[in-house]
Amino acid sequence: MHVICGISAWQYHATPPAILSAPCPHEGINGSEPTRSFRARANAAPASASVIGRLACDLKGVSLPIHIMTDEDGSLHRNQNVVPRRMARDINPKSDLISLGNDLYVLSIERTLLDLAKEEPYVTVLLRCLEACGIYAVSNETSRSRDATLTYVLAYQKAQESGHPPRAIIALTDERGRVPLVDPSGEPAAWTPCVDLRGRFDNLWKRPPLTTRENLLTFCCQKHGATGIKTLRKAAEATRDGSASPIESRLLPLLTLPPHQGGEGWPVPLLNHRIMLPDALARATGQRSCTADMLFARARGIIEVQSQRYHSDALGFDRRNGRNAALEALGYRITEVTYDQMRDLEVFDMRIEAIARLFGLPLKSRTAAFLRHRDELHERLFS
Repeated sequence: MHVICGISAWQYHATPPAILSAPCPHEGINGSEPTRSFRARANAAPASASVIGRLACDLKGVSLPIHIMTDEDGSLHRNQNVVPRRMARDINPKSDLISLGNDLYVLSIERTLLDLAKEEPYVTVLLRCLEACGIYAVSNETSRSRDATLTYVLAYQKAQESGHPPRAIIALTDERGRVPLVDPSGEPAAWTPCVDLRGRFDNLWKRPPLTTRENLLTFCCQKHGATGIKTLRKAAEATRDGSASPIESRLLPLLTLPPHQGGEGWPVPLLNHRIMLPDALARATGQRSCTADMLFARARGIIEVQSQRYHSDALGFDRRNGRNAALEALGYRITEVTYDQMRDLEVFDMRIEAIARLFGLPLKSRTAAFLRHRDELHERLFS
């Protein structure tokens, strides 16, 4: 048995299903990886042989060499295709493994996060948890996946132009709970590329969550005592469901982690929460609902998180359509934080002070100890 693990398992889970199943038109690989055949040599080690024939298929989004656990007694020497290691003793075949066929498996997303938590720092694991529990993915590009991705993105752009693109996921919850993440036929919603109005795409996708905070916490209880479980549990406790971008995932810890970890200790907001508009406002704005990036429900405050290219006008959402006016008419206070403001710590401090006043939230006293923790958190989030 061979099991894709570590960063390779993460890259597999971050690859859109349409890319996994797309054919690769080339017999060899040119570009960032050496040219090679997709056929294993007769004397190839079992771990290598298990993946070579699939490099152009469902492993096209995984960088080489592929990290893999094996229960074979043969050589564990690293080569250009694989980084092999002994099978972990605590693997539960029923819950920790997903079969890819032909005795090849990949770790479940929860077990993948535990695998990474053995080596990665807490903040990195937290960001991975927020992505796994969120409605976005950043796919890994390889020379094998590039053509399939380009073909899919171009087809999506044509569907946009024709007015019939797959429906993108933009919200996780509403006042009734979780929004059903399915298409009109009842099938799970498709992964959709985030392409801005200039046609630019940088491997950001919208997709249904891979797991939930509750599932991660349950998994941590089941793996009590495992190596890395303390880091993963700490990250899972700080995670919330529904982040829609890497920028949102970086803002949330700065706002909600306890002060001794560098955060403001604010109440945890609802992420990407759909707010239904009354009929009169729906007619005025031409839309039945609005999605709040971060909703502080008790304060009735909304933070819109603007990246360098996505949200707002970059994706075609015209702020002049009365959306914010409609939300303000419902009693919400709305503000925004941009990526550039977050990167510049001095500017970010000014934004946090303004938001605290607007929402009536407490601002942590800027003691030397707090500033040290906050600076360390910021450095780890943006390094």
